[in-house]
Amino acid sequence: MFKIQNPLIRLIIFYTVFAAVVVIGTSFDYLYFKSSGVGEVGIITSAFFWCIAPLVMMLLLNGRRTDFRTLLLVGVFLRVIAYLMLAFMNPTKELLFTYNFLFGTGIFLIWVPFNTMYFGISHGKEAQLGTIYFSTVPLLSLILPLGAGLVAEKFGFQAVFLITAIVYAILGVVVFLLEKRKYVHNLTDCFKEINGFKTLILTEGIYGGGMVAILAVIPLMYFTKPVELAVYLSATTLLSVIASFVFSRL
Repeated sequence: MFKIQNPLIRLIIFYTVFAAVVVIGTSFDYLYFKSSGVGEVGIITSAFFWCIAPLVMMLLLNGRRTDFRTLLLVGVFLRVIAYLMLAFMNPTKELLFTYNFLFGTGIFLIWVPFNTMYFGISHGKEAQLGTIYFSTVPLLSLILPLGAGLVAEKFGFQAVFLITAIVYAILGVVVFLLEKRKYVHNLTDCFKEINGFKTLILTEGIYGGGMVAILAVIPLMYFTKPVELAVYLSATTLLSVIASFVFSRL
């Protein structure tokens, strides 16, 4: 069915669809819960479930030999479930915690295999692949939040989440474009590999996790409508686009 022979093109197709659906799905998730009565403390607390999910996945897969495509499919499937839950269930704090846990599984099940494959073929193409990698999400964030915001204004947040679930299902089909690659997950070896970087990783994790939680809440104090938040997201993305090109250049 698919005749694309270049593995790089396959990965770029996967990444583009993945980046697009992440932008659509995460633009208004917290606004949805905030407008439904979930407070700032609940939203910030939900970040814990987003962060703990990869650790659970690593422990479950420790010592197992798996195909990257299997991990990708499971990760995509769990995100389909997560957004179907948002589309059809009442927006409670418990649902937010569950959603964040399911979404966080993608940090390991989707993000890790993709990055391993993508940068594994980057030798001699670092500038080209770096530009694509670092600029795709910001460029999509210039347009997609506005479209999703209009859909949310006209048809409701649930329509955006349903569209997100459908696109994730399509992404599952795209996974079959990718090549098979077996890998053994060994936590002991991983800790050996990061020897000398533990303090840096801990610092970045605390800072990054804290910023994710804080930045999720602050805009909600000023923007209460999807289109308003969409304009804010698109406007602030302009700086991200510039930074992405500069960083990929470096």
